[in-house]
Formats: sequence, C-alpha cells, structure tokens
Amino acid sequence: MNPEEVREQLQRHLGEKDYTRFLRDFVRAARRKGRLMYWQEKALLAAGLRLTFQDCVPVFTLCHVHRLPLSRKSIPVRRDVYDVRYSDDFERAQGQLFPYSLTELFGPLTSNEVDHCDECVRQRELYLART
Repeated sequence: MNPEEVREQLQRHLGEKDYTRFLRDFVRAARRKGRLMYWQEKALLAAGLRLTFQDCVPVFTLCHVHRLPLSRKSIPVRRDVYDVRYSDDFERAQGQLFPYSLTELFGPLTSNEVDHCDECVRQRELYLART
C-alpha cells in the first residue's frame, strides 16, 4: 500500500474531522515523544493498518490544513522529554475520551510545534502584506 492509499483508508475510517486531528496530533506527539499515542495506534489498527512510528513519519508528515507534504521532510524527535502525562497508562485513559480531550490535554499549539507547508507560508505572507 502506498502512502496515498494508507491516508485514504484511515480518512475513510476516522471521518474528515477526526482525520484532520490525527494529522495535527501525530506531528505534535512525534515531536514530543517520537512514538504514536495510544489512541493513534488503536485508530490505525481499527482501520486495518499495522504501521510503526517510523512507517508513519513519511506517510503523515502533511500540513493538516492543506494535506500537502511539509517543507521539512522529517520531524525533529525529542528523546529527552519525560513527563507523567506521556506514560502508557495516561494515554490509555485519555484515549477513551478521544477526540474530545486532546486539545485540553496538550494545550494550544505554539509556533515551534507546527510545521508549515508552502501554502500556509504564502497565505500568511499575503495576509501580512495586506495589513
């Protein structure tokens, strides 16, 4: 299965709204821990996809708004993060509330956690030029 087929299958399984959350939260979780969260693993398995974190990096490093490949080809993975929130037990408990608890769980995005596709950068520059 190629990356496009993988994404299409997961999108059909999750639906448009939750698939967009999957893309956004995949990048955030990858930056923080370098592995899939519990609910992400469950979503992949439920869709019939057996993918490891390393398999997912080239498949899901997309702009979650435009579904375009990100400018940076790989996600800088931090391996020095330790926090009780990232334990398997914590993720399992939060996964039961998916997708409603994710924003409250991880807080708002900060600029250093978000990769921007070329289209995002272009739109931002156009907006700034108008103001």
